[in-house]
Amino acid sequence: MFEILNEIQKYNGKQSATWNKLAFVNNWPNLTRKQKENHLSEYSCHELHFFIKKRDQEFFDSVVRPVVQSKLEKSLVDSWLLDDYMTVVSIQDRKIDAFNQLNAFEKSLFIDSLV
Repeated sequence: MFEILNEIQKYNGKQSATWNKLAFVNNWPNLTRKQKENHLSEYSCHELHFFIKKRDQEFFDSVVRPVVQSKLEKSLVDSWLLDDYMTVVSIQDRKIDAFNQLNAFEKSLFIDSLV
């Protein structure tokens, strides 16, 4: 997926140095734990946390999960990352149009929580 998005950016003339720095995801399984921790420290975000949860459950459980658990205010994505699907689907109880206010990533996680 990274390579596809990279090619689309090249085609649109929007390739950036920042995007190229994220190429480490292609080599994630071959990185040392220290390298993984360094990348996580520099690029920590919901999307990277999601990637790690899907691709490296052991690293997620030992490094990322404790960080997400320690957050005082958790987002919908944080709740999904922690397997707290009841909290994720409770978004519908907060507002009538709460689902419509979610971004595409959050909507996909919400739908995944219903399954």
